[in-house]
Formats: sequence, structure tokens, C-alpha cells
Amino acid sequence: MGNVKIGGRRKQEYIKQCLINTYKKKEKIPSALYEKYSFKAPKVFSFIENPHETLRYFNKIINYVSRVEKFVKIRFDLSEINVMTIDAVIYMIAISININSDFKPKFNVLAPEDEGLRSFLLSSGIADYFNAGNIEIKENCNYFNIKMGNKTNVDLAKSICDFTNVNIGKTTKFTGFLYDMLIEMMTNTGQHAYDSKEKIKTQWFIFAENSSDRIRYTFIDTGVGIPTTMSKYMLTLSNEDFEKDGYLTSILNNFADENSADSILLLTGLNNGGFRTRTEKSYRGKGLPEIYNHFKIDRKTDNLKVISGACLCEFDQDDRQKAIVTELSEKFLGTMFYWEIMKEDKNVL
Repeated sequence: MGNVKIGGRRKQEYIKQCLINTYKKKEKIPSALYEKYSFKAPKVFSFIENPHETLRYFNKIINYVSRVEKFVKIRFDLSEINVMTIDAVIYMIAISININSDFKPKFNVLAPEDEGLRSFLLSSGIADYFNAGNIEIKENCNYFNIKMGNKTNVDLAKSICDFTNVNIGKTTKFTGFLYDMLIEMMTNTGQHAYDSKEKIKTQWFIFAENSSDRIRYTFIDTGVGIPTTMSKYMLTLSNEDFEKDGYLTSILNNFADENSADSILLLTGLNNGGFRTRTEKSYRGKGLPEIYNHFKIDRKTDNLKVISGACLCEFDQDDRQKAIVTELSEKFLGTMFYWEIMKEDKNVL
């Protein structure tokens, strides 16, 4: 049998595929093998202010990179945005670092043309995750730059508390609750075992911003999310567990069925938290309820917002048990917490 001749474009594709197969398991991939794709971000680049479009944008990129079987370089095109919040920036970083693909995708960012947004982006700590080239990065003392991890980081939690105390004019004792919140969030993320089927590997990210009257905090983890965790709890509990503890029965009554809306699962987790175990060890009043109670009961935090799964919950400042729920058509991969701490002296900056 003679040699099969492949000509023109088919030959180029054949050679390229052979090279891809050769380099797939290697650390360094020649730049020539990468195909470039650009994705233009929505003009309002924010999960809080524009959750539907922003989530659709990211999921389009995640789904593409997860299924494509070639080396690609993805550009996040932020050039035309006119509104941006840090939650979208963090999620962009999370995707670029933790996307689950055998083809080692590369990512870069086209910064906003708007000078204010460009300055905010470049001062947020993004240069630690993307190559900024020759662009001058300016430090901003009012930002606690984006940090990440996959384990509980006591020193980082203390640093955020120090940042808060310095800028709010309080002592270490004041931020004890904040320290507990951060440790709880980090620990929850660290307890999620990595599943090779997940589109994004599990990691947490934190950012804080000081302003004239408040400090804003954004914490994002790319774990399985609160609704999924709560749903798994309900499906694994035995009849014995329910009969032992009426508390579990009261939680079950919040569920229409195992396919309950993510908002019901999320709100149940925030209000009731985990469950009693068979060893009678109680976790009531800790975990998610403790985070929520700092807003709802203690009023130590303000403007609490939580995104997880297919819902965004924004809590009313006056009636703090009231949640304004936005059901999303697509899922947020993980959980986002946003909250604020107000300053008594509005001029502390």
C-alpha cells in the first residue's frame, strides 16, 4: 500500500494535530501551536449589577475552553466596559488559573479604555496573575489587593483585620468577628475535595477596598457552591437522623423536592447551616448562619450579597431577614460573599 498524500490545508491541520498530541503532556508548549480567541465583555462587567450578562460571558468562555481539544490563548476584552466591580475581576482570575483542561490554555486581558476603570484594574493586584507587560502598575493604599489560596490562611486573615482596624480607627478586638468570618470561608473552601469533573478547580480569593465611609469586602470561592452542598446533605440523611432531631424535619419542610430552586437551598444554608451528626455533635449557630447573623442580628456588617449556584441573594438593610432574590438562568461556579463594614467617623480614610 502506497503512502497517503495529504495536501494543502489538510496537511497543515494533520501536522498541527501531531504536534498537539506530542506536546500535550509537556510543560512548555510552542507559542505557534496556540490559536487566539477574543471574548468581548459586557459593558457592565459586574455580577452584582449585571449578573445575567456577566455570568453568560464567563460561562461561554468556560464551556469553550473545557471542551476544545487544542491549545488556545483566550483574551478577556474589557476595552469597552463602562462599569466594573471587583467580583468580575476575581472570577476572571479564577478562570485563568483554575480552568480544568488538558490543553493548558493561556489567558490575557485587554484593559478598559476608561482611565478610571483601567487604574482600578491595574491597582487591584491583577498583575500578580496576568503579565502586565510594560504597563506601569501603581499601588493604592486603599486596596487590600487580591489574594488567593486553597487552605485556611491565618496570617492573611489577620492582615485583612489589620487593614480594617487601621482604616476604620478600631482596635484588634473590634475585628474578632471579621477574623472568624474569613477563617470560616477559607475553611469551607479547603474542605471541598477536588473533582476532576469540575470545570474550575477549587480556590478562594479575597479583596478589600477602603473608602470614606465604609470598607467593602469580596470573597469568592470556586468550590461546589452552597446549593449543591445543601442538596447533597438532604439526599444522604437517613430516616433515623430525621426522627432523632426535629430540627432536621423543619429544614426538610423548606424543600419542595430534591430539585428545589437554588435560592431555597442557599437561604436554608444561611439560616440553618449544617446538621446534627450521628455522633450528636451540633454545628448549629456556626458556619453559614454565623456569617449571616453578623449582618442579620449583630448588624456588624452591611449590604450583604451572596451568589451561589443559580441565584443572587441581596439582603434588605432595614428588614435584614428579607432577601431580594434574583434567579439566574446559568450557574455561578462556586460562591461569592460581598459585605461592607461602615465607619462611625465618615471621614476616616
